[in-house]
Amino acid sequence: MKALIIDNVSPLIPEGLKARGVEVHIEVMPGTERIKEIIGEYDVLIMRVVPPIGRDILDCADKLKIIAVCSVGTEHIDHEAAKEKGITIMNAASGSTNGVAELTMCKLLELNRHTVRAQREVVEDGIWEKNHFKGHELKGQTLGIIGIGRIGSRVAELASAFGMKIIACDPYLTKEEIAARGAEKKELNELLAEADCISMHLPLTPESVNMISYEQIDRMKPGAVFINMSRGGHVDEEALAYGLKSGKLGGVGMDVIKDEVGDLTGGDKLYSPVFHAGGEFVVSPHIGAVTAEAQTKIGHIIVDQLSEALHLN
Repeated sequence: MKALIIDNVSPLIPEGLKARGVEVHIEVMPGTERIKEIIGEYDVLIMRVVPPIGRDILDCADKLKIIAVCSVGTEHIDHEAAKEKGITIMNAASGSTNGVAELTMCKLLELNRHTVRAQREVVEDGIWEKNHFKGHELKGQTLGIIGIGRIGSRVAELASAFGMKIIACDPYLTKEEIAARGAEKKELNELLAEADCISMHLPLTPESVNMISYEQIDRMKPGAVFINMSRGGHVDEEALAYGLKSGKLGGVGMDVIKDEVGDLTGGDKLYSPVFHAGGEFVVSPHIGAVTAEAQTKIGHIIVDQLSEALHLN
């Protein structure tokens, strides 16, 4: 039994598999062509979200039984092609819940208190002027959560502790189920019009691609803060740039961008139109789950799942 790990994952995973008799090879960010060359040797592929695993790769995976994803989303994998080849896809659905939720609150605070821009002005420009950065307290604001599953529910819990009012849009949950998670159910257009801050926490599906575009931004409150913590494909980033440039949005926070899952091993540079739109903007390179605690939890989940699926001792 051989496993290939292609990203930086918890050391608990290779250690746990080796202890169960699995031969483990680690090659971080090998790139699509390299994966095609070597994937035929392996029974298990362990990864996060880069690169996309399409039919071209899976056609080379003659022995592959399982793709284990050390994160929540699996939309970067061609599920149809995997199913045709009898490949099981598993993930670590609960491992990053708290880490992503806490980073969401971090971005809400950064954007409402202008901390990133303030640091830049102090350090880069040598200016010490508090009156440039009059912000807002979270207490009393309305937070609109789009997708109130595990992560969205934890965000609601944390935001409630700050004294925020929580509303949520989730077509898969009833009014009563959303109320049990500490929020009031709203339709998307209602949420966009009422929320002072908006945060997205939902899987990327064909229905949710470009869910937030020009029309939705125009429906938002003037000065609204928008945060995307799920997947870049949910948002038309040209529309987000328009929201910042026009002043319609008071701030944008992102832990994901549309093109982040490209094959970056050849020196390609990331780009989003939001990067240079001006205004209050904070971005991080998909670090929601990158905490010691989350990675430890994910490590245990993945090893346990693989042990059960492959009947490892």
